[in-house]
Amino acid sequence: MRRIAHWTLNALGVATWAVAMSAMWITIRLSVLGHKLWPEADKGNCWSFALPRWYLHGGYLSIRWASRARIFGRRIPHVMWLHEIPADTPLQQTEPLKRSRGRRLPPVFYFRFRVVTKEHDRRD
Repeated sequence: MRRIAHWTLNALGVATWAVAMSAMWITIRLSVLGHKLWPEADKGNCWSFALPRWYLHGGYLSIRWASRARIFGRRIPHVMWLHEIPADTPLQQTEPLKRSRGRRLPPVFYFRFRVVTKEHDRRD
């Protein structure tokens, strides 16, 4: 029963994730246009700074709670752009046990994985 509930919650999460990523894509494109309009901007926010750099140059977005910043009493996410992650950086991420190449429908969003503690060479 726990497995079915876990899958159901993740499936609902993927549905909302798909909507959020559509909005995120629009946000990224707008931030890139803003960056191209004023590349040396000294006004904006962490997202308007980090998103175009990530989109244009690759690297990583690192998200944490903002320090001393709240909206309507709620914490808000702060983002930082990292060009690279040093090899000795402690991290955890999932890695599929069997890699999908995305050539079939429906796309694979729920899979067996293992947790790895290093970043692999990023050749797509």
